[in-house]
Amino acid sequence: MNQLANISDDHWLQKRVFWQVLGWQALVFVGCYFFFGFIYWLALYINSAGEYNFWDQSIVNYGTKALVTVFIYWLIFVKFKHWPLHKRLLMHVFTIPLFLVG
Repeated sequence: MNQLANISDDHWLQKRVFWQVLGWQALVFVGCYFFFGFIYWLALYINSAGEYNFWDQSIVNYGTKALVTVFIYWLIFVKFKHWPLHKRLLMHVFTIPLFLVG
């Protein structure tokens, strides 16, 4: 059963927080970036045999990617949500270089 469907409209998870993004969408986005940033740090830490702590590199790398991805996410899933899925997927081809540079 969809738990978000049971949350009232005045709950903060259902309110738009910025750029027409719902609270739960922002929470999932940030949560995913924290999780993947941690996995990235863990892989670097294990590969260095525990000699180096790469927190600063992980924060800069994933922080930059998050800033770029926020715009891409908004563009594809909020601004152009009325477009057919195949067009939005095609838009990924053109926005991938932005993510890779970030």
